[in-house]
Amino acid sequence: MPYDPVRDLQPITLVGTAPAVLLANPSLPAKTVKDLVALARAKPGVLSYASIGSGSPQHFAGELLKTTFNIDLIHVPYKGAAPALIDLLGGHVPTGLTAPTTAIPHIKSGRLRVLAVTSAQRSGALPDVATVAESGAPGFDIVQWYAIWVVAKTPKDITDKLHTDLTAIIHSADYKQRQLEAGTDMVGSSADALATRQRTDIEKYRKIAAAAGIKPE
Repeated sequence: MPYDPVRDLQPITLVGTAPAVLLANPSLPAKTVKDLVALARAKPGVLSYASIGSGSPQHFAGELLKTTFNIDLIHVPYKGAAPALIDLLGGHVPTGLTAPTTAIPHIKSGRLRVLAVTSAQRSGALPDVATVAESGAPGFDIVQWYAIWVVAKTPKDITDKLHTDLTAIIHSADYKQRQLEAGTDMVGSSADALATRQRTDIEKYRKIAAAAGIKPE
């Protein structure tokens, strides 16, 4: 990129987060993360998982799952959620990771089984679904997150006004409910909290990428 996202951008607020949802075709005899781990260990390098593309948060979640539980799953990248879900529904790939908004209809219909979400806390959109962290991997946390920045050195009166107005919207009941229905948990953080999240996640994803050999394409 022609800019440095830490140096050249000034944080305003972390808007919201959405986990990846770990799904399985019902034909796979796994109802929990522990079941999936047991199957993968029994058949190393046989089971595969679909993601919405190489380098996506879902891809990173799958690779962190592999290293965390020391299992060998084959990554199958697709060009978006739709083709990944088509093959997952058809049983051409046994497991997959996608966003809540695309997963929820298939979970409700029973056409796909949900094993876990990848956020540190349970998703407001899927409150009855356990996290990977609850399934034997404390600290596991991979989410897509949405935030607002402005150009660095923007005057403080402007950034303060933006923060006040934007967080008021983010915390409003109507907006929170509409976003929850789309699978996003609203946050509305301080600028400092966003800056911390940005720095720590850059380092976390660097380490996952290095361990998994993920490179820009």
